[in-house]
Amino acid sequence: MKNKKKILIRYKIINFFIKNKFISKKILIYLKKIFDLERLFSKLLIYNINIKELYNIAISIKYFYFIYKLLNNNINNNFKKIKYKYLYKKIFLKINKIINKNNILKNINYIKKNVSNELDIIKKKYYKYKKKLKKYIILEKKKYNFNFSFNNFLGYYINISKFQKKKKKIPKN
Repeated sequence: MKNKKKILIRYKIINFFIKNKFISKKILIYLKKIFDLERLFSKLLIYNINIKELYNIAISIKYFYFIYKLLNNNINNNFKKIKYKYLYKKIFLKINKIINKNNILKNINYIKKNVSNELDIIKKKYYKYKKKLKKYIILEKKKYNFNFSFNNFLGYYINISKFQKKKKKIPKN
């Protein structure tokens, strides 16, 4: 009998969507905007998530909340069983409060100021030393005509040409 009750509840939910085509279409639009949460949450659990993916989780949660509100406004007892109605909004607001949306694609300064004092101090030091590094690169480029490059694996490194090796223009230090 328990299984029969569950089947009847599912049948009523399906009937609800068949009768209310506007709601069905609206939910379909929201569902298309939701990202692959299973993959994103698995990355989050192993601390291997980047800021864009974290923001995608926030967007997905926002659309889940829209779906919840849409279903909750159209009174149907079958949807009253949906729990955690405010959890979606809280998570979205928490992530949104921290992330600076405008800088996500630039991949710089994507966490807003005043989220954490420690983080603000680290950011100040980072930008201070970044300026010093740029000055050093310009100085060395003028002195020895070196080409500096950067990649995420090695960081900054010096490209020394064959010509520079032959002329022995490489300083010992």
